Order: sequence, then C-alpha cells, then structure tokens
Amino acid sequence: MKIPFFFCQACNAPVSLKKYPCLCESCQDALILCPKLCSICGEMDCLTKSECLRPWRKSDTIEFYESQYLCSLRGYRVLRSWKNRSGLLFDRVILNWSSDRTQRLRDFAPDCIVPIPQSTRRARMLRSNPAEEISISLARQIRKPLVHALFKESSIRQSSLHTLDERAHHRMGFRTILEKPNGIRRALIVDDLMTTGNTLRQASEALNSGWGGRLRIGICVLGVRHLRRRTE
Repeated sequence: MKIPFFFCQACNAPVSLKKYPCLCESCQDALILCPKLCSICGEMDCLTKSECLRPWRKSDTIEFYESQYLCSLRGYRVLRSWKNRSGLLFDRVILNWSSDRTQRLRDFAPDCIVPIPQSTRRARMLRSNPAEEISISLARQIRKPLVHALFKESSIRQSSLHTLDERAHHRMGFRTILEKPNGIRRALIVDDLMTTGNTLRQASEALNSGWGGRLRIGICVLGVRHLRRRTE
C-alpha cells in the first residue's frame, strides 16, 4: 500500500502523513523546547550564573518568562509559516504544549489570560491574531478565561526597527480598554514571539497601571528568538 505524500507547511518538502501530519523531519527537529528563562531579563544564560547578566531589563510588574520553543533560524521559519498558514493539523503540531510548561503555568494560577493585540493592518494580512490563537490554546490547557484588555496605539512595527537599541527605546504605546474585573490579582500575558522582550514589558506596564497596580504578571510566548544567536 502506498503511503500518501503531502508537502511540508514550512519548507514545501515532501512529507508523509504516516510520520508527521504537516511538517518534514527537518522542520520537526527544528522545534526545540526552550529551557527555563531568567525571571528578570527573559534570557537563558543567566541561569548558570549567580545573578542576572542584564539587570537593566528588570520590570517590577513581571514575575517570570515562559516559552515553548527556542527558535533557531529554521525553527523561526517554521513558526513564521504557522503564523501565515495556521490550520487544524498545523495547530496540533505547534500548539502541543509540554506538560511541565503547563504545570508551571497552573502553579502560577493566573486569574485571566491577556493576548497581545494585533494591529488592524497586520491582522488583515495574517487573517488572524497569532497571540489570540495561542491564548485560546493555553486557556483550554489551564482552564482560565481569556480577556482582551489591551489596545496597541503605535503604528510603528518592530520589524521596521533594525537595531536592538532602536527596539529597546521604542515604546509600543499600549493602553487598557477594559476595566479591571473583580477578583483579578494575577494575569498571564501571551504573545507569539519574543526577541528583545520590550513589547511584553511595555504591555505589562500598561496593564498594571491601567488596572490600578499591584498586579502579578507572568509572560508566556510560543518562541524566543534572540538576534545574536542566529548562527546557522
């Protein structure tokens, strides 16, 4: 009996549905699970040191960073392809959260999940909001409500800023569009990819100030992409 072949959703290479549903073996191997991240700066290399190597990134509103994947160059391309071609089979592969990650999120016990908003132009181009799709997946895993509490005011995209310094000094301009629901003490902010973490820090500050302060916030992203680690 012949095994039906289809094409990889990320690189268009032939792929057998008997082994992987929508990715070739190389793209599947590129989805590397991310180790624990530093709770201060969101990097990995700090965990082997006695203190954080980037204390200037510390945010008083963020308690921890969590990521499903560590993006190599090929892994980043796979996640970008998912953002552009998301579907049922692709979602089952990409949004397959590891048990230890979901358990750490349950231990944090957030009262709500807040996705990073997408600009109208970007949402029309992608026909969806990847951060919202990730949030829905997490909401089902840890059984917490989804709250659309943030609005993005800035029209400048991070991709138009070419250096890390430009990204670090550019404020995204988030604001809250919803009053704080009763009983909310912890919130989990969700985004698709994190590079410098500036977007997430600005969103956490806006959410905390908009909801009256004293809010404990955790960060969860699908993938961590650090520009200086692109060595492939």
